[in-house]
Amino acid sequence: MLTLLSNDELSNIFYGARPAMDEVFGFLHMSRTGRPDASVPHSSQTLALDVFGTLKNCRSRDSICDRLAVLLEVPAGGPWEIHLEYVDPDNTLNEAGHKSQFDVLLQGKQSLIALACKFAETKLEPCSMPGKTAKGHVQCTGSYEMQTNPVNRRDAFCALTGKNIRYWDYVPHVFRLSADEPLRPCPFASPWYQWMRTLVMTYALAEKRGLKPAVGLVHVDRPAMPLRARIQEEAPKMKRLLTDAVKFELLRYEKLPGLFEVAAEPGEQGMFRDLQHWVNAKVNWVEARLMNERAGRKSRAK
Repeated sequence: MLTLLSNDELSNIFYGARPAMDEVFGFLHMSRTGRPDASVPHSSQTLALDVFGTLKNCRSRDSICDRLAVLLEVPAGGPWEIHLEYVDPDNTLNEAGHKSQFDVLLQGKQSLIALACKFAETKLEPCSMPGKTAKGHVQCTGSYEMQTNPVNRRDAFCALTGKNIRYWDYVPHVFRLSADEPLRPCPFASPWYQWMRTLVMTYALAEKRGLKPAVGLVHVDRPAMPLRARIQEEAPKMKRLLTDAVKFELLRYEKLPGLFEVAAEPGEQGMFRDLQHWVNAKVNWVEARLMNERAGRKSRAK
């Protein structure tokens, strides 16, 4: 698959991650020209590939994943499998259309860890049900309460439940919420929606496979990043509503290569030092660009 990428696209992918391209090529985001976005420095998908594609193909994978497991407070122990852009082949949640997809999934002998990765995105996608359809219908009031979906005429507390999607079969296991009591507004008609899907999917897969689940939200902790303040504000609020069924922690991209280096065998520590420089350079470039754009907008507004 590497031969299908241009030199610009290849030059934006860390050398240790390139062997992982075969797994993710079919999932690459495409630009309006029909080419992969792999050459875009601020690509969240490519940064995740840089870091976790390198981890997937290194000899130190098991020791590094053990370190991540300890950080996320679930049992260590390999051998570890690493999957990029993972979609549940059994569709456990009975999702239709766009199915939940893990940016990274780590599976060990005792634990299952899902990682949701953010870089320079500008928003956290909420649930689409309270929004208007193409025909102007609104399928949900924005509250978790008994209501009729005007599109399919089904009665349910959640429009997604009315479509036989199983999020609320698992929500009470993961969150301190009851599926039988109204919630006004629904806590997932908000930026928590994406995280809820990741958490309940992780719990469902771990339960099926007899593993301990954890979720890590990987982000860049720099003031210029558009989502940084929102993540640091919303994630602790959501965490307070979680049960002990799934461990949940914020992880910093800038810290991961150093953590990998410490856990790696000596012959691979240099590669992870290179990865640290690579991540820092990419983050610095994107941060500078964002700051320049903001300064330009302020100047034009005067």
